[in-house]
Amino acid sequence: SPKQLRRVIESVVGCDLSSFFDNYINGTAELPFNEYLEPFGLQLIGVEESEPIPFLGIITKTDNSQELIKFVEAGSPAGLAGVDAGL
Repeated sequence: SPKQLRRVIESVVGCDLSSFFDNYINGTAELPFNEYLEPFGLQLIGVEESEPIPFLGIITKTDNSQELIKFVEAGSPAGLAGVDAGL
């Protein structure tokens, strides 16, 4: 159960984690990742979300120096355009 897990974690770290659980597990406060990672020489760097990477939605294979469509993902741009896999 969650209570048992918390007790085990607290016994391992050797301190009361009530405020940690209240703020970060049961609450909505953002974890201070860099504060916890910094002693190990690590840093969390956010990446800005960009537009999705363009894709066709196909898997190809090469056969006798020809590129053939092996699979077309349903709902992909290729699928919506009517592209079918070759035989």
